[in-house]
Amino acid sequence: MATAVTSLNSLSLIAHGKVWALVLASAMVAAVLTLGAQATFAQDEKQSSTLEAEPSLLASLFAQAGHSDATRAALQRRGIRLEVDYTGEVFAIPSGGLHNGATYDGVLGGVLDLDFERLAGWKGGSMHANGYQIHGKGPTAFVDNEFTISNIEALPATRLYELWFEQALFNDTLKVRIGQLAADGDFFASEVSGQFLNGTFGWPGIVAVNLPAGGPAYPLATPGVRVALVPNDHLTVLAAIYNGSPADPLAAEPEQNNRYGLDFRLNDPPLVMVETQYSYNQEGGARLLPGTIKIGGWRHFDDFPDQRTGVLHEGNYGVYAVVDQLIFAIDGKEKKGLSTFARVSGSPGDRNPLDFYADTGLTFAAFIAGRPDDVFGFAVGYGHVASRAIAADRDAALLVVRDYEAVFEANYRAEILPGLAVIPDFQYVWHPGTHVAQPDDPAAAVKDAAIVGVRSTLRY
Repeated sequence: MATAVTSLNSLSLIAHGKVWALVLASAMVAAVLTLGAQATFAQDEKQSSTLEAEPSLLASLFAQAGHSDATRAALQRRGIRLEVDYTGEVFAIPSGGLHNGATYDGVLGGVLDLDFERLAGWKGGSMHANGYQIHGKGPTAFVDNEFTISNIEALPATRLYELWFEQALFNDTLKVRIGQLAADGDFFASEVSGQFLNGTFGWPGIVAVNLPAGGPAYPLATPGVRVALVPNDHLTVLAAIYNGSPADPLAAEPEQNNRYGLDFRLNDPPLVMVETQYSYNQEGGARLLPGTIKIGGWRHFDDFPDQRTGVLHEGNYGVYAVVDQLIFAIDGKEKKGLSTFARVSGSPGDRNPLDFYADTGLTFAAFIAGRPDDVFGFAVGYGHVASRAIAADRDAALLVVRDYEAVFEANYRAEILPGLAVIPDFQYVWHPGTHVAQPDDPAAAVKDAAIVGVRSTLRY
């Protein structure tokens, strides 16, 4: 009882302290910037000859006002990296789904990276913060599918995403990261599948569906610790422990529950993820083409209800494998040509809605003469509903029974100018929602859907 009361009090303090949390996060960044500037000036004072040849940081910034590229370069030399990007997209659903229509959504993102070694002489220390201003309405609501049509769509909000400190040790062979973290950039990730817009080709649908609140992935990060061991250029071992849910695991709308990314939950049973990565033929001049193999898994320490009976099972887990491979190289162009990816994953079917997942695809980069940065690709993803979840539908005498969801996507990324790209996109979804009934007709399934759209990205 005392533990429960303590947890409730903690949640109450967090709920009433969003503003203070934001102030604290801002103060941390400001303090680090101030510390770095002071350390830089202190170092410059000891080197008067350097001061004569190179102005101080503030003087440099004022002198370069109006020359943004030069200012950013000056900041980066001092250990401060700033990046702003905007992604906007229009999608239309001409057939299938719940109903037809068109949507617009967009995300304005900002990133701040601090290199403490350059700022203050703190060897191996760094800090990262990023956040989003999300607006508009995503297309998934028109289709009601599990594999989110756009990997940027989310509840409109201005939110903090990641905020962490990292310390590199032993000549950068060991890196320890602590703070508010996301798992989708570290685990179960494919470099090749980053071409595609459907969310399942980033954070796969099997973990997005099976983990509480979708797991620590866009747009919800959560407190945690991640360790990376990199003994050589070929091998990387990742291990992380996260708070088990980035929002209240019982919340009907997790993004609404943790709307600003400032809850910093610490009371949920943990989620542990481990992955081993092996990269081969990466050296210039290698006879064979480069590729990467990743083997990993996750373990959640909460109790999960049986999909048929509701009886609680202790813990949950999943395993997965990822392959990225360049299969045809264009001469003289690193990682340009024909590439493929494949991922597969499984989880126990007694406590998970999905028990099997697979996706694969191909990308063609720099295949048009004179357009080295353009990429064309297509991919398919498939998620299978667990047999006990299917049995539960039959027990309930549902007229439409879940079975699977699948998606096909094809797109073309055209680099218009450096930092500006346009991506026409087509998707087709089979069995949206894993084959569920129409809201107003329990005897009719939601129809397979065709989706067309175009995305533009601007990075500065």
